[in-house]
Amino acid sequence: MIYYYDDLHGLLKDVIKELCRSDMDLMYKLRINHIDRAIAKYMQAKEKVCINNTKQYFKACIKSAVQESFLEESIPFKFDLE
Repeated sequence: MIYYYDDLHGLLKDVIKELCRSDMDLMYKLRINHIDRAIAKYMQAKEKVCINNTKQYFKACIKSAVQESFLEESIPFKFDLE
């Protein structure tokens, strides 16, 4: 976590602590690429809308990033040349 932006460092640390207490299955799956994806989604949303509950929104971004990655890995890619 020390490599992330200073303004997100505290938020990231708090959210991961909360997720460790509430959702250990998710935490076992959490990887650096999920955190990067969650940060990108959070920053993108922050530009478009006013986020009232930053911690809960970022927590949802992390959960979503893990779930989306799992879905992308489990769905076979079909390439049709016709």
